[in-house]
Amino acid sequence: MLTPPPPGSARTLTRDESPEAPTEGGPPRLVVVFAPSSGDVGREVSPGELGREAEQTLPDARMSRRHVRFSVDGRQLFVTDLNSKNGTVVNGRRIAGPTALSANDVVRVGDTLLVADPPIPSAANGLGDDLKLVGQSSAMAELRAAVRQYARDRNPVVILGPTGTGKELVASALHNLSGRSGPWVPVNCATIAPRDLASSMLFGHERGAFTGASERRQGFVREADRGTLFLDELGELPLDAQALLLRALQERKVRSVGGQRDEQVDVRVLGATHAALGGDSPGVGFREDLWYRLATLQINVPPLSARRVDILALFAHFAHDLPPLDPATAEVLCGRAWSGNVRELQGAALRAEIHSRGGPRVLPEHLALPPDRTTSAEGGVGRPTIDEALRQTGGNRAQAAKLAGVDRSTVYRHLGRSGSAGEA
Repeated sequence: MLTPPPPGSARTLTRDESPEAPTEGGPPRLVVVFAPSSGDVGREVSPGELGREAEQTLPDARMSRRHVRFSVDGRQLFVTDLNSKNGTVVNGRRIAGPTALSANDVVRVGDTLLVADPPIPSAANGLGDDLKLVGQSSAMAELRAAVRQYARDRNPVVILGPTGTGKELVASALHNLSGRSGPWVPVNCATIAPRDLASSMLFGHERGAFTGASERRQGFVREADRGTLFLDELGELPLDAQALLLRALQERKVRSVGGQRDEQVDVRVLGATHAALGGDSPGVGFREDLWYRLATLQINVPPLSARRVDILALFAHFAHDLPPLDPATAEVLCGRAWSGNVRELQGAALRAEIHSRGGPRVLPEHLALPPDRTTSAEGGVGRPTIDEALRQTGGNRAQAAKLAGVDRSTVYRHLGRSGSAGEA
């Protein structure tokens, strides 16, 4: 059971912590991501009152009969606590009056967590998910729509997104929907050797073409004929290989090292990188003519902090043998900045699966999360995290709360109320 923090002003996530998705088409929608009854997860809450006996009800024992009101003014969504017993918390702070909600804000009402998510565009609404892309957020709906739109096009696609967001999964989905009969050939560009060996790795070589060429090799491009060549870490592609690849894309012909003639190839090229490599943001050592050829179509994969609605679903997807989440654990997961994105979340899920084995619930300490200076539920920007504050104060929870800029009950929730050593 969560202990409510004392009244204070709610803090909206900064752009560095949680980039706001556009609210085109209306105010954010409110999605239940955690509730005492799992059947309520995924439910959307409409403007109006929410409580155990309000216009909209949820079976949450820690929710007052008339707990909270959500209202809309123009395109802005507001939340107002109705003098509830346990309070209403936004991004780790108990609110004292009407509070504006932005995309990806996390709201706690009793033991129920809701996330403000942009409305799903009509063009992306209703699309089923046969792409193995987990999530019901607006950002994921738009991503699925882009994948479906570009899947059967022959042009190259560059997939942009921060490290750990799942760019290869998006590329794989493009291939699976493409209808192409050839294979999926993934290549990490950092493994392609420069100079003379680049041509051999890309286009293959004939037996005896050079010292050590004891057998014929296809090369990545010819191997992907009638299929898809996926170039991961595109910015790591050596300059020698870039020139060769550009010619192959333009002419759709390749010649192996030692070969006597050009061979026609039909290859769809997909690339992935964490940042644009051409135009106003040229990559170091990357040819702009190749960038413009590859980036004919672009898909942006959102960071995890821009799709908080999906965090708990992804956590459950990665950990298959878990006891129920403690409400405090769910709040920690939803409020963290996740600078390592989905890959970092996956690590937390696997640790929780090990550390919680045999226990009744998954507690915050089972996640074994490293310090995170931008965690939304752990103090303001520039303040130390709760873990750091506890270390600096020798485990004194009262002093740590003051140093981190949170109330003492938030420190207790962070520790999972496990009775960890330290002064009260």
